[in-house]
Amino acid sequence: MKNPRKELQDTAEELSQHLEIERKTAEKGLTQMQKKILGETKLRHDKALRRLAQM
Repeated sequence: MKNPRKELQDTAEELSQHLEIERKTAEKGLTQMQKKILGETKLRHDKALRRLAQM
């Protein structure tokens, strides 16, 4: 005989694990995007500083 409460608990634990994986994946993607944006911003600032130095 199946125990509905146990099945619900198992399903909830499975969903929780999947959500944790999704969260970590999203954080990793966000971190990579932040690094890219920071790199691009730094390049723009460096270029602007070089232009100012040449004036």
